[in-house]
Amino acid sequence: MRVEQALRLLPNLEALMPLRGLLLSSARPDERVQWGSGGPYLTIGKREVEPGELTRRVLLNVSSDESKWRVHMKKIKVGFLLISMCVLATTVLVVRAEDVINLTASLRGVNEVPAINSDATASFRATIEPNGSITFTETFTNLGSNAILSHIHFGEVHVAGGVMIWLCGGGGQPACPAATSGTFSGTITAANVTGPTSQGITAGDLNSALRAIRQGAGYVNLHSVNFPAGEVRGQVIVHHGDDVQNDGNDR
Repeated sequence: MRVEQALRLLPNLEALMPLRGLLLSSARPDERVQWGSGGPYLTIGKREVEPGELTRRVLLNVSSDESKWRVHMKKIKVGFLLISMCVLATTVLVVRAEDVINLTASLRGVNEVPAINSDATASFRATIEPNGSITFTETFTNLGSNAILSHIHFGEVHVAGGVMIWLCGGGGQPACPAATSGTFSGTITAANVTGPTSQGITAGDLNSALRAIRQGAGYVNLHSVNFPAGEVRGQVIVHHGDDVQNDGNDR
C-alpha cells in the first residue's frame, strides 16, 4: 500500500501523530515503479508500507515507552486496525492484478505466410489467472468461407510454424462455428497442446508452449474451407495485469 494512501486513512489528530511517523519510517521503495532521475525517495508516493515491518515498529514503540502510548492507545489501535485491513485488501488486489496475464492477437490475411488477400478480420484474447487456469475468446468476421480450425502455432512473425495449441476444431476443443462470422470461447489446458514435436514441444507440454508465447513465438491462425492452411493470422502479444494496448495489424 502506498504511504500517502495510508496517511489519508488517519484522522488528522495529535494523538495519531506517532502512528504517522511509524508509517513513514516503515516504508520502503516501491520496486514496481520505474524510478526517474530523482531517485526512489523523491516523493512519499513512491514508497510502500510493509505491513509486517509496520506491526513490528508499533509493538517496539509500545513496549519501549509504555507510559507515553497508554494515553492514546485506544485511538492508535483503531487507526492501526483500519490501516492494516486496508493494507491487506490492497495487497491482495495488487498481487492479483500483477499476476494476471492477458494474451491478445489481431488476425489479418496479410499476416499469413504467404499473405492472403482476404477481407476477414479476427481478434483473440486469453487470460491466464494466478492459479494457472486459462480462458480465451476468439471473434471473427467476413471470412471467405466457413471457419474449420483455429490454433496457436509455434512460429515468429512471418514464419510458418507447427500447431501448438488447439482452439477449436480438434485437439480436445469443440468444433469451430460453421459460419463466416462468429465468436467462440473456451479454456486451454495441457490436453489441448499437441506439439509441434518437430520443434521441440511434446504433446501436453503446456509450460513450454506458454514459454514460446512469452518469447514472442506464438501466433493464432484461423483456417477456413477456402483457405485450409489459414485465412487470417496474428502474433500473440503478452500483457501483464491491465496493460492491454492496441496490437496493431502488421503481425
